[in-house]
Amino acid sequence: MADRTARRDVDPGCSRRTPKSWYSPQRGESSRTLVLPVLPVIRRGVSISKAKAAPNASSQRFFFGLGTGNRCTTTNTALTAGATATIQSPNYPSNYNNNYYCKWTYTCAKQLTLSCSNIQIQWSLFCWRDALLVWGGSAGYKTLCGSTSLTYTVATGSTLSIVFKTDWWWTAKGFQCTVTCAAAKDVSALHLPIKVKVTSGSLTQSFQRVRSCPHAIGPSTISVMSELKDLQYLSGFGSEFASEDPRCPGALPQNQNTPQKCPYGLYAEQLSGTAFTAEREENRRTWFYRIRPSVCHRTFTPILSGSFIPEWDKIKSTPNQLRWRPFDIPSVATDFVDGLNTVCGAGDPRTRHGCAVHVYACNASMTDKAFYNSDGDLLIVPQLGVLRVTTEYGKLIVKPNEICVIQQGMKFSVEVIGESRGYILEVFDGHFTLPNLGPIGANGLALSRHFFTPKAWFEDRQVPAGYKVVSKFQGQMFQAIQEHSPFDVPAWHGNYVPYKYDLSKFMVINSVSFDHCDPSIFTVLTCPSTKPGVAIADFVIFPPRWSVQEHTFRPPYYHRNCMSEFMGLIQGSYEAKEEGFLPGGASLHSIMTGVPGLRFTKLWRRLRFE
Repeated sequence: MADRTARRDVDPGCSRRTPKSWYSPQRGESSRTLVLPVLPVIRRGVSISKAKAAPNASSQRFFFGLGTGNRCTTTNTALTAGATATIQSPNYPSNYNNNYYCKWTYTCAKQLTLSCSNIQIQWSLFCWRDALLVWGGSAGYKTLCGSTSLTYTVATGSTLSIVFKTDWWWTAKGFQCTVTCAAAKDVSALHLPIKVKVTSGSLTQSFQRVRSCPHAIGPSTISVMSELKDLQYLSGFGSEFASEDPRCPGALPQNQNTPQKCPYGLYAEQLSGTAFTAEREENRRTWFYRIRPSVCHRTFTPILSGSFIPEWDKIKSTPNQLRWRPFDIPSVATDFVDGLNTVCGAGDPRTRHGCAVHVYACNASMTDKAFYNSDGDLLIVPQLGVLRVTTEYGKLIVKPNEICVIQQGMKFSVEVIGESRGYILEVFDGHFTLPNLGPIGANGLALSRHFFTPKAWFEDRQVPAGYKVVSKFQGQMFQAIQEHSPFDVPAWHGNYVPYKYDLSKFMVINSVSFDHCDPSIFTVLTCPSTKPGVAIADFVIFPPRWSVQEHTFRPPYYHRNCMSEFMGLIQGSYEAKEEGFLPGGASLHSIMTGVPGLRFTKLWRRLRFE
């Protein structure tokens, strides 16, 4: 496998890279001399004229040193936003000269685009004779010859380098290209799908303590807001999806999963979410077509990251009702993984049964770092700050009042802007699914079409300094180092996917006559156990709604439950806990314990006699 990896090389545009021995040397490098057989193959449609042969050329082989010969003007230009520049081969539109080497370099604060509509260059195998070479940093190499065209885009802040080299053999018409520096966007004219609201801490409540709360809207914030508008998703829950990055048309194999040769030299890799022999309606798997297999990494070693509790029998338990004030944001730079802390749980990830509740509190993005959970699914509920989640499937933007589910084994990385906080429900057995509707009928609660899965997106990025891949395995954290980004999947298909859901789209069912319905009517997702009708965990929300029951005590009634109830607050206030229960905080009512007495009694008296 290591040998195959060494032979493989695919650039971000999914075209084969020219072997490095054939690249033109950069300034300061020595030219390389190749001994290659003559291959007089000319692509049709290119007008060529024969040049005078070199004195030492033979009919069998010849010597050609790259980067030698006459040099045309070498330019290094910084373009301003909205500016354009034109480059062309010598003598264009007449045939270009032999034995020439030209280089153009452009920089731009915005995105750079190179457009060439009619390239006519002598064709040769691997373009090792005359060629147009384009390099744009992480966007990779493009090597062109023959009759073709090109549109090449370089990411913001990168440098675009174009090299045109010719030998002494044939000539052709050449090329004329335009380099464009993207115009600056008028931020005031952006129509973003979210509003920016600045409020004091603990709105509608007393301040918790004296605190400075800066609110800044900078370029990175605008970038996320713009991405909220532009990012597209696949719609559906539990569906069979297929997606490929538009930069790699045809990357997804047709009619089979593991062809002998995948398009673009990609590797086929399956991620299984259930046993191979699971019932067909429950079987979950996805096929990735990736640049490098996931197994290309160094040995996993234990690390200390976050604060997970895998062994509940070693923790002193209490049946008392518990409540937490909003969890603190770290004062030092802390990313999503390092900011994970376990609050409560039951069962054991080693035996694959039970669940756990964590909170995350962070203020820094995961840089060259990815995470996956070997123990189960993660249901993430942001309370503060927008999460930009990159997965092997593509990108998700998740903001407060939305949730996302990253299922077992799926690698992801989280970028944040400023302070971020939220809750995580982890299940060790099975997967989340939509609850049965029963007498409600075919429609209601969370609708399948409101769940969104990312479209394929990839990066072919080498990380010589080391890319960290963190795994939670049997409750412990491990880390492996690899030299490339794991998000290198140009195409995939399957039904085992990450997804997001907007809680505001939940269709509430409630009583319109008298008395309460049970809180199970507010279930968004459930993770069923092997016992019919009993869940390992239910994810339930109490959204804004009308309560119109007559002759009924409106807040939640007294009850003791055979299930433990953990509650967090995203925004607003909860009707049964108006005091001391704040956004970012939490409460836990364990099995058969019941609701708190004093505060609930005060509320009961006020509402009972109104």
